[in-house]
Amino acid sequence: MICSYDLISFFLAIELQSLSLYVIATTFKESESATSAGLKYFLLGGLSSGFILLGSSLLYGLTGMTNFEGLKTIGSFGSEFSSQQIELILLILAIGLLFKIAAAPFHNWAPDVYDGVPTLVTSWLAILPKISIVTFMIEFYGNIFNQFTASQSLFLFSAFLSLLIGSILGLNQSRIKRLLAYSTISHVGFILLALSVSGHQSMESLIFYLIQYSLTSLNVFYILIAFGHNLGNSSSIYSPIQTISQLKAQFKMHPLLALSFAISLFSMAGIPPCVGFFGKFFILLSAISDGRHFFMVFIAICTSVISAVYYLKVIQTVHFYDSPQSEEGTFTLQSNLVYTNTFIIALLSLAIIFFIFNPTPIINFVHLISLSIFRF
Repeated sequence: MICSYDLISFFLAIELQSLSLYVIATTFKESESATSAGLKYFLLGGLSSGFILLGSSLLYGLTGMTNFEGLKTIGSFGSEFSSQQIELILLILAIGLLFKIAAAPFHNWAPDVYDGVPTLVTSWLAILPKISIVTFMIEFYGNIFNQFTASQSLFLFSAFLSLLIGSILGLNQSRIKRLLAYSTISHVGFILLALSVSGHQSMESLIFYLIQYSLTSLNVFYILIAFGHNLGNSSSIYSPIQTISQLKAQFKMHPLLALSFAISLFSMAGIPPCVGFFGKFFILLSAISDGRHFFMVFIAICTSVISAVYYLKVIQTVHFYDSPQSEEGTFTLQSNLVYTNTFIIALLSLAIIFFIFNPTPIINFVHLISLSIFRF
């Protein structure tokens, strides 16, 4: 999907990805919650695919083109086609894409699905669609149709709602994966804010934010799986960690995992000098340099402070609360999958910590990627 340069290949790629996610979301057929969540994801995913297909069909019917290079001439020069019709088509496409990445106000499926499916599947749902679809949106809306403002206004409105909903509704959550679902919605708000600015600096900050979000989120979910395995669950991918209270005293039992968990949550909260702070800082800086988004920057700062409350609540539970059980568990590795989880957690934690001491390689890497994607 990232390499697609045609609407047809893009739609085929997004359907192949969605079909795979539908299958793995219902892996545990004996679980009623997993089956219900998988069915909800399938139905709403099909609805969003219908919007994408409708928008692509209308765009082809109007212009006779599906290749991005051909469509770029329309986005740059307007040609003989009605700008109002193109704006409407881009809005229809944008609605389908916003459904896929769980952006407000099309986010209602995300908390239920994230909470119902196995934890490993949740990590795929929270990260993979964001990487592929947001990369397409950078190319399509930031590079080809960046002259049309209606879709940018929709992204700005969706960013505003995502920041508010993801931060405020996450405060009263007692289930850890529902909390992470609202956290994801809040992060999508930052991504859409950068996309609505539409400039080289904002696209570079968006790519950097996407990379750091993927690293920290994946680390959090894999640590939850490790915590769940340590509680004695027979399945390494369906973590029994469902509520925040189940994380009590994990620092006493598994200090290294708990410290890595805390670093990742600090990064997601945007606390310096973690990589998440610089991700948010770069996006806010690009929005201010645009000169038109001071109100959104203010909202983003306020919601970041609000969302930090529930991240710190989880960290407090892990590090400072005693377990209700009298006996402490031990960290035992019982399968090859758990060895793999430990190796992945170690790599992700080192990558997050490495940025604190030497951020230059990652920043240069992001700069080269942005130059290859965002062409003038």
